[in-house]
Amino acid sequence: MLVAHIPAGYLLTTSLLQRCGGLTELQKHWLLWLGLLAATLPDFDLLYFHLVDHRGHNHHSYWTHLPLFWLVLLLPVYALATARRRPALRWACGILFCNVLLHCVLDSIASGIQWLYPLSRQYFALLPAHGNGGWGIEQVILCCALLELTIICCALRRLQRWHRVKAVRRHP
Repeated sequence: MLVAHIPAGYLLTTSLLQRCGGLTELQKHWLLWLGLLAATLPDFDLLYFHLVDHRGHNHHSYWTHLPLFWLVLLLPVYALATARRRPALRWACGILFCNVLLHCVLDSIASGIQWLYPLSRQYFALLPAHGNGGWGIEQVILCCALLELTIICCALRRLQRWHRVKAVRRHP
């Protein structure tokens, strides 16, 4: 996935925000921005990958692309937010975790993620490119490009509908 992480995060976060109750519009606004940031958060390791590691190995092996890391990080915060009855913080943890997982799922389409780490260091990919009778690199690129284009179009459509609804609310 190259460019569809933010549009996919937008689709996921807006879907989740439609289901959350008890939050102010300002809280929902900030949660939307958190969701967009979280949808790209695992790729912040690209700075290290390019500047320090000099592309030494697959950046999907860094801790930012390990689902277990995010689970261990966010589960105690979610539990504390639930115990203290802080719905905005609970929603923030849920939105952050769901968007990071969505990022990993999208990265699992072609390049693979270590879903079973630390039990296994195997990368799992839906469409691994193989030269010997499997998916060719051209088919993988085409499939991923079509999926990214579909995600972007769906996000643009939802954004367009949201603006239309907001304009109707302002001018009855």
